Formats: sequence, C-alpha cells, structure tokens
Amino acid sequence: MIFLILLMLCSCTNNKVKSSIKMEEDKYWNIIENSWTDSPLVNSLRKEALRTNKKKDIYDLTNKIDKKIKANYIKRLELLSKEEYQEYICWFDEKLYKIDRKVIYQYTDGGDDGFIYVRMFIVGMGKEYYSTIKENPEKAYFEMDAESFGFQMYETYFERFKEEWKPCKYRIDSFMNKEGWEGVF
Repeated sequence: MIFLILLMLCSCTNNKVKSSIKMEEDKYWNIIENSWTDSPLVNSLRKEALRTNKKKDIYDLTNKIDKKIKANYIKRLELLSKEEYQEYICWFDEKLYKIDRKVIYQYTDGGDDGFIYVRMFIVGMGKEYYSTIKENPEKAYFEMDAESFGFQMYETYFERFKEEWKPCKYRIDSFMNKEGWEGVF
C-alpha cells in the first residue's frame, strides 16, 4: 500500500515538473513573441515572412529586429525579477546552443562570430521560425544578423542588477555543441 502511494506521488510530481518545464518554455517564448506583437506593423511583416520564407522578406527583418523589436524586448526584460531574468538568459543560451550545428552553419555561414549573430536572429524571430530552422536547416539564409538584439539581454542585465552575467550550462560560442559538430572537431 505504501509503495502504491509513493508511486502515485512520484507520478504526480513528474507531471508537475513536465508541466512546469512546458509552462516556462512558453513563458520565455512569449517574451520574444510579445516583443513582436508590441509592433503590429512589423509583426505583420514577420508573419508574412514566416508564411512564405522569401529571402527578401527574411532579410528585411534583420534591421527591424535590431531596432524596433529590440526596444520592445528591453521593456519586457525589465519586467522580470532577477531570478526570472537569469532563468530567461539560460533558456536563451540553451536555444542558441541547440542550433549550433554544422548543418545549420552550412546554410547560414557567417564565420565564427557571424554564426552566433545568425543564431540570435533565428531565436529572435520566435518559436515558429526557430522550430522551422531547427528541423529544416535548408530554409535558413546566409548571414542573417541580430547581434544587437541577441546581446541586449546581457547588457540590460548588467545595467539593471549592476553585476556581470555568469554563463549558464550552455556556451553560446560557435562550434561548442559537440553533437552538432560531430566528426568535424
């Protein structure tokens, strides 16, 4: 009987953890998504680009993400508590790490630093674009860039909490995901 109760407790706990992880995932994507929806005209251009994946439309968004969307993004980051902010940065770093893969690099290029900026663009475009490129790297384009957007979270963290950001589990430098670069290094 005690074993059955413990088993039920573990089952409930595991479901709560899974639910919590999914909720956090959505919460973090919403910071990016809502930064786009705060600018309806630019967001409509993004939606069209996501629908068509036309090269020109995607490239046109590189300037918009580093300017208008970044301003919205800063406002949203400033609403986070210190703990939430730290969790968000670790989540963002993980997303960058997971797309640090040779197959994505082959379609985007950008060199060492440039590949970081490309990955920042991919994450900064939101969940739909990130998932598309993660699963279908051939839909990515050369040298998309969101350097300013991507590094803004570290700058805003420093300005707000008066301390340097200490890296999380995942390194964002290019070529750090050993599974993504298997057989290359």
